[in-house]
Amino acid sequence: MREKYQEAKKIRELTAQYNALLIINDHLDLAKIVEADGVHIGQEDYPIEVAKEYLGDEFIIGLTTHTKTQVIEAFQKGADYIGLGPIFPSYTKEKPHPPIGLEIIEWAVNHVHIPIVAIGGIKESNIYEVLKHGAKCIAMVTEIVSSQDIYEKTKNIIRILEGYKNGKNLA
Repeated sequence: MREKYQEAKKIRELTAQYNALLIINDHLDLAKIVEADGVHIGQEDYPIEVAKEYLGDEFIIGLTTHTKTQVIEAFQKGADYIGLGPIFPSYTKEKPHPPIGLEIIEWAVNHVHIPIVAIGGIKESNIYEVLKHGAKCIAMVTEIVSSQDIYEKTKNIIRILEGYKNGKNLA
């Protein structure tokens, strides 16, 4: 945890410098200690009510969901945003959840009025399909960190996102 703390502290300094949000995954205590902007929790982590009580109203709380029922529950329990997925097969977890597909994105966007972040297996090659189904936010891990050139990969992804926003299919 000391290593995570030191890393999070450095990231907090960078995010503050660039006026960017810092969301800590899973660790409520670490989020509070480094004065992050929020925390993201999964279905097997602390209940959202506990996270809200521990962190208070000033912290952003996101919750991973895999089903329509979980999406509705997250919204009703006060999640600030929902991580929805995995949309495609993803191997960032030890025991990956089966992919839930693209259609649930559109459903979620139409049924809850908080940000939906599409997660899981999203690549440069399939990002356009995710966007077409209504995702306004996406999370990408493997596609970026496993790239030979992270800077160029990130530039390409930004180009695709900006192109989509401007009505062009650049994928």
